[in-house]
Amino acid sequence: MGFPSSNAGALSTDVAQLGQVKLATYASGVAYAVGDIVIGSDGNYYQCIAASTGNNPTTDAYTYWKLWFVAANVSLAVGTSSRFSTIANALLFCRDCVVAPTNSVTLALASQTFLNTAITINGPQSGNLIISGSGSTILGVAISTTCVTIPADGINLTIYNLVINGSSPNGQIGINQTGRSRTTISGSTIENVVIGAQIGDGELNIATSVTITGCTLGVRTYGPGFFFSSNNNLTITACGTGIDLTAGMGHVQLYNGYITNCTLSAVSAAYGGEALIQGMQLYGNAQVVLAQQGAKVSVAGCTYPLTTPNIGNTALFSPPLGVLSNYGGLVAGPGFNGMTAYDPFIDTTGTNVTAHTPTWGGAWSIVGGAGQISSNALIPNGASSPGNTIVYMSLGKGDYTISCDFTAPASGSWSGQIWTRLGTGTINQNGYQIFYDTNTNKITLQKVVSNVFTPVGTAYSYTWAASATHTLTVSMSGSSIMVQLDGATAITATDSTYANTLQSAGVGWYYLGSGSYTNYPTLKNFRAL
Repeated sequence: MGFPSSNAGALSTDVAQLGQVKLATYASGVAYAVGDIVIGSDGNYYQCIAASTGNNPTTDAYTYWKLWFVAANVSLAVGTSSRFSTIANALLFCRDCVVAPTNSVTLALASQTFLNTAITINGPQSGNLIISGSGSTILGVAISTTCVTIPADGINLTIYNLVINGSSPNGQIGINQTGRSRTTISGSTIENVVIGAQIGDGELNIATSVTITGCTLGVRTYGPGFFFSSNNNLTITACGTGIDLTAGMGHVQLYNGYITNCTLSAVSAAYGGEALIQGMQLYGNAQVVLAQQGAKVSVAGCTYPLTTPNIGNTALFSPPLGVLSNYGGLVAGPGFNGMTAYDPFIDTTGTNVTAHTPTWGGAWSIVGGAGQISSNALIPNGASSPGNTIVYMSLGKGDYTISCDFTAPASGSWSGQIWTRLGTGTINQNGYQIFYDTNTNKITLQKVVSNVFTPVGTAYSYTWAASATHTLTVSMSGSSIMVQLDGATAITATDSTYANTLQSAGVGWYYLGSGSYTNYPTLKNFRAL
């Protein structure tokens, strides 16, 4: 009565014959044999897989029928109380069908948790397959299993509006694609697995908002696998490594989006892996890029936000930008968008700060005392005269945002400072001073003219615990000044005493000789945009 077929290639031939043979519409009173093909009431074609009478193919759940040709978009409800009780059964129902190029099969997942999800997608190998959640759909991943495996070629898959959750990383993979297929993730989260998504062949693309978090590796590519995102809807955060290309080859192109707070690196590449990272926001990572053994990572126009708490990035690039090292690893490109200076103060303990070379930016000068590197942080060096000690450099511009991480001493009173618009007369007696005072728990913005201090703005009740680290940030734009602590605005003010033609800025501390300020903060991660 029809054209029985066992694979998609034969089905394509069968479909070509549909114009020559008139198929019957399904009728409830007719007995159908295995291999018979009918047209359902939805306009799609179904093939009988078990002798049947009175079992409508448009409501069957892979008991008597399977999809054979999708001439109109079809949605298959999946869930505990739905047409299909499991995702795997719904996939079997549509696996061998041919889908018209502009049509799709949608697996509409119920608002529930699907425990121990481990599905393999081998078809359909034409048209579009969509696995769509409800926004609160969770695919639970058991230990040492893969949630979604795509081993076949020719799959055009979209994963939409769901969460893949492994509870805690323990051998799981969220998505593993080894076939030459194309997968798009949209409106979804992958969390708490060892590898969020792994691409060994074909493409993995990001559409609307996608978050990958709490994974050992956020995304891994290898071989001819290609990972691509062209908008700011990708966030990879709180992973060990954000993007991993260390398994050999692999290709990544990311435009905009976020890779943040990774404990090892934002991007790690080796053995010929290549990545282009452009316009991304990268902060809070232990390292931005690690390139080794013939890998190449190009970084262009990326932003290094200065208003986010606890910014890390103690070493931006390894090897340094533009230097061929690490057994042929290369980090290339113009680096960060607008980055004027960056210094984590990493150097041999005892190095005078004026002999230390910043990672990015000009040379340091010092006035009012002495400073040195100790345990990869900036501290005072020996006895200082009473007053302000400033470590400063020229930024080449007077409008900028600068910040620094200050770690409080274990005990005692202290004051940490940022100075802006320096360059008139005696450096440590003229400019804008922004400082935290542990005696009064306040942040103060002052203008200093010939050593006369006039408050411009003050914010109170900022408790800074012993040994705690916080980020102080100052933005200068014309006569507008904004001060932030850990990304929260503390002071906004307007003052035109010092124009933006004054281009030096720096950090420092205050010393009274004897009395209150006999302890000092340690300073790390000076940044200027």
